[in-house]
Amino acid sequence: MRGILAWMRHSLSQSAFLRSILILAGGTALGQGVVVLFAPILTRIYTPADFGVLATFASIISVVVVMLSLRYEQAVVLPEQRQVAIALLGLSLSLVFALSFTMAIALWIKRDALLRLGGFHADFFWLLPLGFVGAGLYQVMNFWALRELAFEHIARTRLAQSLGMVLTQLGLGVAGLGSVGLLVGEVVGRVGGSWSLLVLLRGVTLQELFDVQKILYAAKRYLRFPLYNAWAALLNTLSLQLPFLMLPSLFNNEVAGFFALAYRVLGLPSFLVGQAVGQAFLSKAAALQSAPEELAGLTTRTALGLLALGVAVFGIVAIGGAGLFGVFFGESWRQAGVYAQIMAPWYMLWLVSSPLSGLLAIREWQGAGLAFTVVELLTRGLALWVGAGLRSDVLTVVLVALAGVAISLTALIWFLRAGYVDLGYIGPRALSLLGIGLVYTFFLWALTEMLGLWGLLGAIPMAGLGSYLWVKRGEMWGAKGVSL
Repeated sequence: MRGILAWMRHSLSQSAFLRSILILAGGTALGQGVVVLFAPILTRIYTPADFGVLATFASIISVVVVMLSLRYEQAVVLPEQRQVAIALLGLSLSLVFALSFTMAIALWIKRDALLRLGGFHADFFWLLPLGFVGAGLYQVMNFWALRELAFEHIARTRLAQSLGMVLTQLGLGVAGLGSVGLLVGEVVGRVGGSWSLLVLLRGVTLQELFDVQKILYAAKRYLRFPLYNAWAALLNTLSLQLPFLMLPSLFNNEVAGFFALAYRVLGLPSFLVGQAVGQAFLSKAAALQSAPEELAGLTTRTALGLLALGVAVFGIVAIGGAGLFGVFFGESWRQAGVYAQIMAPWYMLWLVSSPLSGLLAIREWQGAGLAFTVVELLTRGLALWVGAGLRSDVLTVVLVALAGVAISLTALIWFLRAGYVDLGYIGPRALSLLGIGLVYTFFLWALTEMLGLWGLLGAIPMAGLGSYLWVKRGEMWGAKGVSL
């Protein structure tokens, strides 16, 4: 990670780097905006069970794609010599095709056993290999695009991915294909994004791309990526995707569909804000790593500002989730809103902790991250297993959310310590903010009781203004509370 940070600092001036962040974040925001815009239409065409099938399908791809190129794609940005970078690119592409083909054969051989699992679907067997190739190619080519500084190209492909996906899902849904329409749309989005990035290979010959001698050198030189990074990434992805893989077999596809929509809607602000703030924070924090007091001040302001935003956004969800989901996505999705209400505290903490995670790389504390990921995976798996034993989907979501709160809070404390923040300094300020949040939540509840759901919707601009004023107030905080 330090190598990637160094490469970024040398490749771009600070102003250019911030511009690249805005371009990438803008492309991601537009892509996600397209998905959000079409979501109320798609949820009225497809059933919750259809979305449950899609959630399992996408989760399998997400878990497998982590290992398809053995994380060699991350090393593409590092070599000073372009020929070595091209060799890494050729190695990564070769691994994607070889391992995708191997996975396709394994799936076909084990198809009968897999179909007996609650979440597996017969259409997976011909669509998953295409999804593996599309997702794997995009992952590899995305890092090549970063090396080539083709940020605008990446932004355009993210928008194209979302458009291709939702338009395909819309058309096939109207045609009455059921869950197959969602799966095909997912594959179209992934494959379309990868092929559009292949134009960046213009000028690279096949001889350069598949030079065996250079590939062997590059594979050995960057062996730490498959040996260490790949397994850590696999465990982290598996931990995040575990509910979508287990809920269909523990309950049914409908429960998985409800959870998937709640997860996507709640994750949107965390993803967009977390990515934009996280990248900007990382660039500033990396420059302050030798100045603990200034880094502590930056970390404190960022954490409290994100907490203010989280209280404003997720307080609304906690009070009116079921009604909001019923209005926006259709009455058949109210249960997803109930799940969202339960999960709101978890996502509030996730919003705060996620952008600060880069502090571990700055302090070179990544080693303990693998152990934490294992604990996270086991904790989430235990919550699902206990919930299934209770035979209640709602209690299962409660347990998963509680596990998420515990994990996010532990991670947040860890990140704050990495940022030299004195917990005795930031703790009372965070508690006072949460106290304000409780009053704010009670006000939202009273407003909903008096004026109904539309009264709650009217409070959204006020919530945004309140969080903005709190963040502006945070700009006056100094670098107090440093912990060395």
